[in-house]
Amino acid sequence: MTDSRNLTLAYTLDGKTSTQVIDGDTFQLLPMVKLLHGDVTPGDHTLSINITEITASQALGVDLITYNTTSTYAGSSEKAPVKTSGSSKVPLIGGLVGGLVAFFLLAGAFVFFYRRYRVRRQEEKHQKLNS
Repeated sequence: MTDSRNLTLAYTLDGKTSTQVIDGDTFQLLPMVKLLHGDVTPGDHTLSINITEITASQALGVDLITYNTTSTYAGSSEKAPVKTSGSSKVPLIGGLVGGLVAFFLLAGAFVFFYRRYRVRRQEEKHQKLNS
């Protein structure tokens, strides 16, 4: 007995083709279906998926490709060279100088407006005393 919604897919991973028949009810029972598994070595790879047979109209979307790695780093054990020029201190010095400038601008603005406030307050007191 065959389901009228079967789907046949051909996968080609790095030139090696495999075929899989998926029962149409599988997509209704499971929200995520594993369509392919391949063991690969580090490097570039090519994967193509061909729908070779659909026995009834249905929608198919591939929305997720995951991979797992078992090695931490496949390259050499040497670390990448670290740039040790003095340019790494430039952002630190720039931030320090910028922060000091901002502090003194704010302090100067505070002193300026406080003096204006004090002068106005004294003028108001003199006007009240003279009236």
